[in-house]
Amino acid sequence: MIPLTTQSEIAKEKSSKRFWLTLILSFFALDLTIAIYAIVVAVSDPSFRPMPDYGDRSVAWEVHHQEQLASERLGWTVAVSRVETSDQAIEFRVVDRSGEPIVHATGLASAYHFTRVADQQTSPLEEREAGCYVANIDCRRPGLWKIDLRLTRTPETTAEESRPADVFVYEATIEFPITHPVVTSSLPSSISS
Repeated sequence: MIPLTTQSEIAKEKSSKRFWLTLILSFFALDLTIAIYAIVVAVSDPSFRPMPDYGDRSVAWEVHHQEQLASERLGWTVAVSRVETSDQAIEFRVVDRSGEPIVHATGLASAYHFTRVADQQTSPLEEREAGCYVANIDCRRPGLWKIDLRLTRTPETTAEESRPADVFVYEATIEFPITHPVVTSSLPSSISS
């Protein structure tokens, strides 16, 4: 290193060291601030959550797949809609292959909105009329919903014969539109001109 002879050169060297040290430490502080902000957002925002029962669903995938295949063999179809009088209920109309309603079944429905996966709602089904089942699930949020339905119907049998219960599983992604019109206000004519 070349020896510094003047006081001004020594001051310049100290100033340069301070500048570069401050710049590097500022970058570290900025990086740390961004990391802390990302952690706070990830922990506090309800959109950043894993799917409910993700591990259990993964482990039991083969069982669920077999249930889906058995459901396809039953030939039942489902129409899903919101209940007209309420945004807090989902209606399932279930018919068999010949179009006859599936009656006297029991089951559960579960649903979650894609932006709020951790807010999964589960409700028992209530049969309102032949083949029409209602689940009390609050589905006011417009957008994509993941809906799972599980119906069980015990077949009518005599004492001599026995059949296992029909188990029907249904999964769907459904988009519910905005149900209430968006209110817009128009500007007074004096402002708009």
